[in-house]
Formats: sequence, structure tokens, C-alpha cells
Amino acid sequence: MDKCKRNKNDLLTLFFHEGSEREEQETQKHVDSCKECRDYLLTLRQMDQTMQQWQDETPLPGGFDLILAEIPVKQGEAAPVRAALSLKPLFPIVFSILAIFTVIFFFHDKLTLLPLWETLKECWCVRYFGSLGASAALVILTGILITLSVSPILILEAKSKKYRYYFN
Repeated sequence: MDKCKRNKNDLLTLFFHEGSEREEQETQKHVDSCKECRDYLLTLRQMDQTMQQWQDETPLPGGFDLILAEIPVKQGEAAPVRAALSLKPLFPIVFSILAIFTVIFFFHDKLTLLPLWETLKECWCVRYFGSLGASAALVILTGILITLSVSPILILEAKSKKYRYYFN
């Protein structure tokens, strides 16, 4: 049996009489010739009838108080949280920046020894910034490429079950 390709929203529009007369006639014409859509509409009607028979229930008297009584009361008050200024996170950042500048400083002399340097000297940015600027650009570009190559792994790890609450 072929699955019907008809959009189920059209059937809902027919069921709730929300479409134009022409749309409802076209959908009804399709339903008359399609058993799957007829069954779907029949299911909708049965569910609607069941929901119409559902009786409203009133909550128990004092039910809210019973629920509140089940919630444990906190013991003592929490101390107010004071924002603490810490220099601790700055140390790895400063160390990283110094390490990058050290690599650039020692690398820029070696850059001029490469056979590629003759070609690089023609570039406008090397003429403007010199070997120090060129080595800084290469180190930063290498860092960007490494970061981009590792990021898919980090994203997949973050979306794993262990960290599933970070992403929806």
C-alpha cells in the first residue's frame, strides 16, 4: 500500500473547517478516494469525541497546601555571594601572550633564511611590516588553522550525552 503524500495539515484544516470552501472541497475530494486520509480523519473524529466526553475535575480542597507541605524547608539562610575579583585567570592569558611573542621574536630571524623569503618579500604586507610582521602573521594564521581543525571535535564532544544540557 502506498503512503499518501498529502500534507496532514490539509486534513486538519478540513476537520476544523478553517480553510476556504474551495480548499475544503479539494481536500474532501481527495479524502473520498484515499483510505489512509479517511482513516486519519476518522481517528481525529474519535479523539474529538473522547475529548468532548472528558469531565473537568476540581482539585481537592487544600491540595495546594498538601503539595507545599511535601516540599522540604531550607535549613538556614545562604550567605550572600560577594563578587570576587581574581587575577588567577589572567596568568595563563599573559603567559600565552608572552609565549606567542617569544616565538614570533625568535622566528622572524629564521624566516629570512627560508628560500620562500625571496617570494614573501614581494608581498605588500611583508614590505610594510617586515620579517617581524610576517612571522607574526604566520604564527597567528597557524593558531587559527589549529583552532579551526580542533573545533569540530570539541563541538561533537560538547553535544555528546555527557554534556547534552549545553545544547538543545
